[in-house]
Amino acid sequence: MTAETPVPPVRPRPGVDVRRRSLGIEQEPDAPTSVDGEGSPDDVFRAQLDAIPDLEPAAVRSNSAPRAAETVAIDTSDVLLEGSEGEGGSRSEVASADDRVVHSDARATRHAGRPAWWRRACFALCTLALVAAIPVLGREGYRLVVRSTAGREVTRSNDPSAPGYEEIVDSTPTMVLVQSNADGSLASLTFLSLNSAKGGTVMFIPNMAPKKHPAYGLGALGMVYDAFLPRVDRAQDAVAHEVGILLNVGIDEVVPLDDRSLAQLLQPVGSIAVDNPNPVTLPDGTVLPVGNVTLTAAQVGPYMGHLGEGEDQLSQFVRQERVWRSWLNAIAASNDPGIVPGSRAQGIGHFLRTLAAGTVNYLPLPGAYDPGGLYVPDQTAMRAAIVDAVPVPDAPIPGARVVVRLLNGVEAGSPPEAIIRKVVAADGAIAVMGNGPSFGRDRTEVVYAVASAEKAARTMLGVLGAKDGTVRLDPSAPDNVDLTVILGRDVLDSEGGN
Repeated sequence: MTAETPVPPVRPRPGVDVRRRSLGIEQEPDAPTSVDGEGSPDDVFRAQLDAIPDLEPAAVRSNSAPRAAETVAIDTSDVLLEGSEGEGGSRSEVASADDRVVHSDARATRHAGRPAWWRRACFALCTLALVAAIPVLGREGYRLVVRSTAGREVTRSNDPSAPGYEEIVDSTPTMVLVQSNADGSLASLTFLSLNSAKGGTVMFIPNMAPKKHPAYGLGALGMVYDAFLPRVDRAQDAVAHEVGILLNVGIDEVVPLDDRSLAQLLQPVGSIAVDNPNPVTLPDGTVLPVGNVTLTAAQVGPYMGHLGEGEDQLSQFVRQERVWRSWLNAIAASNDPGIVPGSRAQGIGHFLRTLAAGTVNYLPLPGAYDPGGLYVPDQTAMRAAIVDAVPVPDAPIPGARVVVRLLNGVEAGSPPEAIIRKVVAADGAIAVMGNGPSFGRDRTEVVYAVASAEKAARTMLGVLGAKDGTVRLDPSAPDNVDLTVILGRDVLDSEGGN
């Protein structure tokens, strides 16, 4: 290799202010150039400068201000002459001018880059809305993944009696009613579920029921609600989400209620008769004595939200249950198609009609108040109540329940209800049911697609009572579920078969 020819240093000609030239300021005529073909070093330097695009003055720059300021600072340092003075002034004058340009550009940058106050406020509000939407969007994404049939073959047979037949299981419909008082404070929480096409469950949830994962100052459901006030809508969504986590079921719909909306719902019914268990004084001064009383549509909301001095919500729930019974009985007895406002296929209208058409189980969340006023759930009783109320639950958040594909490996047909209840009671969510890949299986097998699910697979075997069952890692197993359970005679025979 040949040594590279060293590049001679190029210095600007005394008397030429390169900083002024770079800013587009007119210069005095330059000195005569060399007569040789290559040009003098000064000409070479001038040609290099001419190749640099002219920069706009700082007064008219906007988005390019920071870049221009940086360029000016660099160019100024490059042209400081060793003890020379010309049009550009002395070394100190050049540096001082450069500082003024940089500082001017910095001030322009600060003012140009600072958004208006209303833009900052809108950005903050949008950020809060997105944060509040995270739980809802996360759960909806989870449900789409678990229940979706896109990109996979749900069944390998169209014959329900053939091996390989599978079908998606629809989860039990759920709803949380969040009733607010006239001042926006939380009055009560009610959990609804539809067990079938007729009937369901009405469960009353105390405001002081614990948050499943408490934080400082947020130990109970009512505290979560209060934390989001005065934004009542966000408070309602947040507390309903926490109800789902506490019960370990997904919540399909959240319905806000207040005195006005309750009056609108009851308007077609008119008035309802209830057996009032204790004296109640409504906010307008009306006194309702013990015994049979008639409530107008406008009085139902204040009556249901009333909480007397020294009362806990268990007394309130007795009154609420009697309102619900009278209301649903009135709906069931009416032939008026408009007896319930709203859609027949969804929302509160659908729930009210379905509940009125069948048997309804009314109960408070199992548990009791402790001396400090916190409502402590009875975990065993609560789990049993949820299995009854929500036979096929979704998880409230991803990972809260083990998603299961439940197959009959003995013969065609759905597994017995007792087995389904065991899976749900063990925090399982059944997404797919059907027939195994073959029939006549003796031992139950649990298949999982990722190694981290082995513990859940062995736990499920124990829950089902499959003492001689097996677990198997199969990376090719469906990845939209956590476990595939293929039931054998060891489990089905003990539960009475099909």
